[in-house]
Amino acid sequence: MLDFFYPDEMTSAMNFDSAPTSHPISVEVSSPAELSGLFDTISYRKAPRSSINWMMQKFMGDDEFAEGLRTYIDTYEGRNAEMVDLFSALTQAAGGLNVTEIMMTWTMQMGFPYVDVFLDTTTTAGSTTITLTQNRFLTGTKLPDDVSDYDYKWFIPFTYLDQDGVSGITWMDPDAASGETTLTVEKTLSWIKGNAGGNFYYIVNYEKAVLDQLKTELEKDSSAITLATDRTSLIYDIFSLAKTEVQHCS
Repeated sequence: MLDFFYPDEMTSAMNFDSAPTSHPISVEVSSPAELSGLFDTISYRKAPRSSINWMMQKFMGDDEFAEGLRTYIDTYEGRNAEMVDLFSALTQAAGGLNVTEIMMTWTMQMGFPYVDVFLDTTTTAGSTTITLTQNRFLTGTKLPDDVSDYDYKWFIPFTYLDQDGVSGITWMDPDAASGETTLTVEKTLSWIKGNAGGNFYYIVNYEKAVLDQLKTELEKDSSAITLATDRTSLIYDIFSLAKTEVQHCS
């Protein structure tokens, strides 16, 4: 069942949300007509009942997420609540993660990022430095009045799959001074597949050498890339980026 979540829900939301005419999850409205116009793909497939909800559950952990929801329901049962009240309850259960700070970057601005991945195996023998950068993924021309208080940067939970399995989460900070996030692993990697399991709301761009190696892994029916969601999200990423000429397929 979960194999269908990524192609049915996540990609549908992304296809809509990558357009310059999308909108944030949280917006102010001044009339019922404006409100009714917001019940669209963003509200139903990106908003907390779907893709973003799934992302929070995956970076918090199933048990922690459930505990946070119980706290929220117990606290606000029979009362009015706001989005930040949910995030506050989840933060209490998140083991040190500031869910409010993280999720404001995902709910108060439209769109989503793509993450550029670069592997360096030459600087230190026997290890690999992974360098990550983020940019907004946009399929059309940015509108003149399109601005964001968060400068279209996000707190991104980056995970990856390699020949040995799935990594833990590396958080990409939108306020990083260099604009880069780096991590070093004590092994030589010829490829990684970012966003392991397709659990998170971003796409991944690879340098040509890594992309060629991923292609080889898929063609030989690699036992390393077995999940349908990993294969589906990899293909979706490549073709989405090719449409905007960020990635050139050959």
